[in-house]
Amino acid sequence: MRRLRSAADARAAGPRCARLEGFSLHADVAVPARRRDRLEHLVRYLVRPPLALDRLTESTGGQLLYHFRRPWSDGSTALLLDPLELLERLAVLVPPPRRPLLAYHGLLAPRAEWRSAIVPKPAPDAVRADAAAWSPRRWTWARLLHRVFAIEVLVCDRCGGLRRILGAVTEPHAVRRVLVALGLAAEPPPGDAVPAA
Repeated sequence: MRRLRSAADARAAGPRCARLEGFSLHADVAVPARRRDRLEHLVRYLVRPPLALDRLTESTGGQLLYHFRRPWSDGSTALLLDPLELLERLAVLVPPPRRPLLAYHGLLAPRAEWRSAIVPKPAPDAVRADAAAWSPRRWTWARLLHRVFAIEVLVCDRCGGLRRILGAVTEPHAVRRVLVALGLAAEPPPGDAVPAA
């Protein structure tokens, strides 16, 4: 791997940020209590993919060029990697089986002696109201589909009115009858006709 550098000067790390030997720590984000929208935004940021595919291109020699969104502190603007080097770097990010992806250390560690002194305890009625409003077990399937895929399944595409569920067909023979009545194929296409993902 070779770093490509630019003449631009590096920026300072900022408040509550540190860099040491290739590692960086950013501790300048705080989420106020009961702001679930801000917490969700932060979690979505933390679980984003390891690299943006729109910034990855193939060079003429078959190597991969990954452009950074901003220049690094040493002036690097891109990485030039062999395909196996990229796979090697991505494989390191895959966690071992049955290991949590997030680990708390210091005072936030699960068995820290002073954890109860710094982690605030919400009022009991607030806990019940918050759990009822945000517990995924209470979310409807339509809300989950909207949250994940940004589609409104209960809104009609033609008139904009609300849809209702009239029934659910789960028996295979009944599903075939409904498909035939709608003029659709009752049997799935053969395995070789389905395009590979």
